[in-house]
Amino acid sequence: MASIELVLGESLTPSADARVWTLKLRQGVQFHNGKIVDADDVIFSLRRIVDPAAPGIGATGLSMLDAAALRKVDATTVEIPLRYPYSVLDDQLAQYMMGIVPVGFDKANPVGTGPFRFQDFTAGSRSTFVRFDDYWRARALPDQLVIIDFPDDTAKVNSLLSGQIDCLDNLPTSQIDVVKAAGHQVMISETASWTPFTMRVDTGPFTDVRVRQAFRLIVDRPQMVAQALNGQGRIGNDMYAPFDP
Repeated sequence: MASIELVLGESLTPSADARVWTLKLRQGVQFHNGKIVDADDVIFSLRRIVDPAAPGIGATGLSMLDAAALRKVDATTVEIPLRYPYSVLDDQLAQYMMGIVPVGFDKANPVGTGPFRFQDFTAGSRSTFVRFDDYWRARALPDQLVIIDFPDDTAKVNSLLSGQIDCLDNLPTSQIDVVKAAGHQVMISETASWTPFTMRVDTGPFTDVRVRQAFRLIVDRPQMVAQALNGQGRIGNDMYAPFDP
């Protein structure tokens, strides 16, 4: 069973009624600009995400947040009040779009707290990052990280096979055997990602529940996994979030 691992936080504790959560930050974590992460940054980041004038991707997931009432207890402690009880706020804050940025964050000159700091970015082409030597955990081994964008999976895999790049992510399942045959290693991780089949329940014929039930029964599910996913998947049995207790 997967569980949430605190990184910038040391603890995140709900009140008895799950209306107020208390976040205690890890001490001494630096942003790439040298600033130490503190309670002001947390409050700034959460308010920035839910700003009605320019809401971030994570705004919907924080609809329960009472942003105006966020309270700094001390330099490393924040009280997070909610409009109504919400027992899985920790899960929401763990989403990738909830990253903490420093007060006054400028997206033209982005900084974070990770093992690599931003150097340059060319849209649709590549991003370059250099090692951040003051990273609070173990220093990264490479001096530099270059992420190259590819227009399609074929170009991406060909770049790996030709030696233009050292590694890639999201390898198409149909290319696993090709990459292995070329002498490369493939790391396969069990994830909680899932692929739904969605139906317009307000439009015929899917307004009829019997039609929707028929679609559940019409497919050979093991065959779908074997053919569509090249065996790299498992049957969801009409449930998402396989790691959800």
